[in-house]
Amino acid sequence: MHKSDRFLFLCLFILGLLVIGCHKSTANALRVVRINDGKAVEVDVLDDWTYTDPDPEVGVVEVTTTSDVIVPVEVAYTEQGTGLPTYPGPYTARINKYTVTFKDVTTGTETDYGEPVRGSCNFLIPADPDMKNTVIQDIKIVPFEWIETNMGDLEDGMVLKATIKLDGWDEISGKAVADSGYVTIDAADYVDDPNKKGS
Repeated sequence: MHKSDRFLFLCLFILGLLVIGCHKSTANALRVVRINDGKAVEVDVLDDWTYTDPDPEVGVVEVTTTSDVIVPVEVAYTEQGTGLPTYPGPYTARINKYTVTFKDVTTGTETDYGEPVRGSCNFLIPADPDMKNTVIQDIKIVPFEWIETNMGDLEDGMVLKATIKLDGWDEISGKAVADSGYVTIDAADYVDDPNKKGS
């Protein structure tokens, strides 16, 4: 082996050690920071309200509706890779789907409840190892159809633990990223103000 070949081999070996040593990403670089600003979600499963029809013969109309439950989810991405600049920009996580699973915790014990909710989304989270820059995205965690399916239990009052799992990939490396967080849902048929929809 020539001196130049040995020198090249040595340089490549040292470079490999540097790359391994500088790789600071964690196994879970995607982080669900907060859901619904850290507060429980109160869900009125039946919203009773009224409105006055322009036709005087119709008069006051009573309406009962069920709505989707949409909450803000705050996410951070802490990928650093090798610590070297990346092209065409920083590491960025693209989140394209989510799954919500439920546990009934009304009695203080956890029991699986209902069917999982699966949905698609599309948002980007630029990497920030210090977690100073986060992204907040509204996600429909409970569609109104899910509420209607489980109305018999929910209208009497239930406390649910909803676990939200986000899935996607890193736009630079292509590797899969995922993380989960949970929020408490207080569901019941609460007393409504008939003069105000959604209250």
